[in-house]
Amino acid sequence: IVGASSWSMALAQALRKLKVDVIVADGSYNRLKPLRMDGINVFYGEILSEHAHHTLDVEHLSHLLCATDNDYYNALVCQAQNEEFGHHRTFQLPTYMESSGDNKQLPLQQRGYSAFSSEATFEQLHQWLQSGWKLQTTKLTSTFDYKTLQTELGTEGQDWQLIGGVSPRGGFWLSSSEKTFQSDPGWTLLYFAPPAKGRNGRNSANSANSATEVDTDSADAADGKESGAEKGTPHSTPSKPDSAEPANMNRAAFRRGGLGA
Repeated sequence: IVGASSWSMALAQALRKLKVDVIVADGSYNRLKPLRMDGINVFYGEILSEHAHHTLDVEHLSHLLCATDNDYYNALVCQAQNEEFGHHRTFQLPTYMESSGDNKQLPLQQRGYSAFSSEATFEQLHQWLQSGWKLQTTKLTSTFDYKTLQTELGTEGQDWQLIGGVSPRGGFWLSSSEKTFQSDPGWTLLYFAPPAKGRNGRNSANSANSATEVDTDSADAADGKESGAEKGTPHSTPSKPDSAEPANMNRAAFRRGGLGA
């Protein structure tokens, strides 16, 4: 994941609970500090630098999510990492122009795929987080499928956001409005919604009990000033994830690198 912020910290915490390997990279030591204190794997340095190219181990990761507040920087990083991850596995937060329906956004060939829905911009995700939205999980079954979840949660993009999911074999898939999602019983879906939007509005084991809350006091430290720590230093190398994945889905782990908000 590229860019440390309170929302990306909440996402990294949720993915860790799902046993998805995550690295968050940022050029600000202080923005990374709360993540390091929480035990999240981080990389301090510029993701586009030669140093990062030689020192940041991404072989165990399959997807890149650029989540800074700079749309063009996100696009630049996605383009630069095409060879490393493959264009189909580079994602960035939707741009303001996309969320407003402006047709002046960069073509797909010059950016990453838009993560989540078109409404999920950097600013909107943080507004939802500050208003109490939480990352939650629910497991699909033969009697509770994706369409049932949609009916319970409301309008996707307004009432809730689908983030991704983990297959029964452990493969991770990242949601994108520009890609088709196909789910089956046994999948665990990760979504972002108000607490009341938990399955059936109750704190069930499949839903609100699995919600991940961010420590807002710690996350706010990400806006602090730069310290004198050495850049380009990776902290804690995660183990390799299960490489198994269903044939019709993309295996995904998250990595975050580069400049933050």
